[in-house]
Amino acid sequence: YPHCEEAYGKGIFGYKDFARLADALSQIKGKFLLSINDTPEMRAVFDQFRLHPVTTTYSTKQDRTDAVSELFITNYPINLPTTTP
Repeated sequence: YPHCEEAYGKGIFGYKDFARLADALSQIKGKFLLSINDTPEMRAVFDQFRLHPVTTTYSTKQDRTDAVSELFITNYPINLPTTTP
C-alpha cells in the first residue's frame, strides 16, 4: 500500500515498484482489476488506466470500522453501483 511500503518488511516492496507494476500491467493481454489506496501518488502512477474511486470500510477492530477511499484500477470499463444515503 502507498505510504506503507515497509509494513511487511524493509526493502520488500518500495514506491518504485508501483511504477514497475503499472508497466507490467500495461503489457498484459487479459483484463485486470487492482484495488489500492486512493492517493494522488497512486492516481499519477496508474493514470494510463481507468480509475474508479470507491468508498469502503476497513474493519480494524471489532467495535470500529473506518471509511476509506479505495481506487479500483482496470484496463476495461466497469459499472459500479451507486449508493444512496
